[in-house]
Amino acid sequence: MRRSAMRAFVLALALGCAARAASANTISIGLLTYDEGVLQGGGNAFDITNLSGSSALPPDYPVTTPVTITVTSLVASYSNAGGGSLTIPGSNFIADPTGNVTCGVAGDASLGGCNIGAYTITSATLTGTFSPVTGLGGLPPGFGGILGPFSATITPAAGAFLVPGDFAVVDATLVAATDVPVPEPSSGVLLDIGCIGLLAAWHVDRSRLLRRAESTTL
Repeated sequence: MRRSAMRAFVLALALGCAARAASANTISIGLLTYDEGVLQGGGNAFDITNLSGSSALPPDYPVTTPVTITVTSLVASYSNAGGGSLTIPGSNFIADPTGNVTCGVAGDASLGGCNIGAYTITSATLTGTFSPVTGLGGLPPGFGGILGPFSATITPAAGAFLVPGDFAVVDATLVAATDVPVPEPSSGVLLDIGCIGLLAAWHVDRSRLLRRAESTTL
């Protein structure tokens, strides 16, 4: 419940911020948020709100086809305790039926969990992949898909370190319609094409031979 309330608050904040400059080469898919008290037993963690499919909010989040967000890793930099970085593996992030992705493993992030409450986080970078990347509804004219790999970096909205409610937009890089890769034909299709070509060539040669035979007879 706490997680849902935080997501609603951050979403309202993100939609209300008109200062974000949109790029002509990207399209927004979701939000990376820093949340407080969302882990079992308490603790701060990162979550991703998926705003595609039935959760799309045009024109800011316009992709009407459900896009799956798969996390590769999240690397967070901190300044306390001598400074350093924490790497949270993608396996700690689990998608729910709505497509939202949560880091739900209890325990300190330095010990394999998701809890970063003990650290003064100065920034965090999420990497992952989108799927599918073609056949998406809501893309702007002239674009046929998006790139699979993505990254999103969350930095403090104010001050020197993250506080609950800070967020970053998760964008996908658009691919022009002419650049969308066309699947290569299977070996079976190639074989069929080759056979058809050989058959056509045989018919041409046969016709030539018949015409020569007829002219010789005459």
